[in-house]
Amino acid sequence: MTPRIAFLYGDLNTVGRNDGGPLYAWHNAAKILGNENAVHVFPKYEINGKFDLYWLTDFGEDALNMQDFDVPHPSVYWTSDTHLGYDYRLARAKMCDYVFCAQRKAVEDFIRDGVPADRCFWLPHAFDPLAYSPGVFNNEKNDWDRQAIPLKKYDVCFVGNLNDANRVQHLDRLFKEFPNFYWCTRRFHEAAEIFNQSKIVFNVSARKELNMRHFESLGTGSFLLTDNIQEDQNVFKEGVHFVGYNDFDDMVAKAKHYLADDAAREKIAAAGHTEAMDHHTYLHRVLSVFQTVGIPFDANKAESLLLRREVACV
Repeated sequence: MTPRIAFLYGDLNTVGRNDGGPLYAWHNAAKILGNENAVHVFPKYEINGKFDLYWLTDFGEDALNMQDFDVPHPSVYWTSDTHLGYDYRLARAKMCDYVFCAQRKAVEDFIRDGVPADRCFWLPHAFDPLAYSPGVFNNEKNDWDRQAIPLKKYDVCFVGNLNDANRVQHLDRLFKEFPNFYWCTRRFHEAAEIFNQSKIVFNVSARKELNMRHFESLGTGSFLLTDNIQEDQNVFKEGVHFVGYNDFDDMVAKAKHYLADDAAREKIAAAGHTEAMDHHTYLHRVLSVFQTVGIPFDANKAESLLLRREVACV
């Protein structure tokens, strides 16, 4: 009998948004189990004990608005941004049966602070190829023309919020060094379009963590320039899948070097995209959770979906 999973996340009234990781996890599970067995449940008033597993994926800092409900058992908690909202996420982790952390250091911290080691795992962020893809987005089809070649309008871009002083300092230096630098706040295919239109996608993490921009930029086949983090905290290889920098001067020097070397830049971008597609989509993450928790699924169907890259939202 196919298991039923309740995906717990809120609506606009509870978290101010209804998108991102929680949505991707739900839809990719539905690809495997069927829409009738992977169900979106509003946690405040629809938890009723009729499911085989309860899955909570937080939204990053938006998850801090979702504190006033208990998660039934058996439960999965996939947590992000523990480097920013640690106490809330530790408390949530102690309530749940299986804990998956987007940052590897969080696994060590949670175990140190009382989460059992045999139910705490590293599960990095991912990307969804419908939202983040090479090519040109076709609004009429609501899909990507993946064979279309986008015009590279920008030398360097950053897509994200200015919510950190260190980030602002980095962007200020880039604005001064590169007149054709573009900054905006976008999500999903609109963010991916900016990545595709840029020779270099820039990233700076909040606390030297493996953040979502790693996966989303590589998912579009773009060249990623990001701050170096510890090698054992990363799933990608520096110099192979992306290029890392150590300080402001190194950041500028690397950007200038790869703007001048199209062949080297495109080679790294292609390798990063292949690695992301082969190992780091949301379907890969959902299947990893199923295997860890012991949720039965059709392995042939899963393999077929992975090979065809059919991991996008329905």
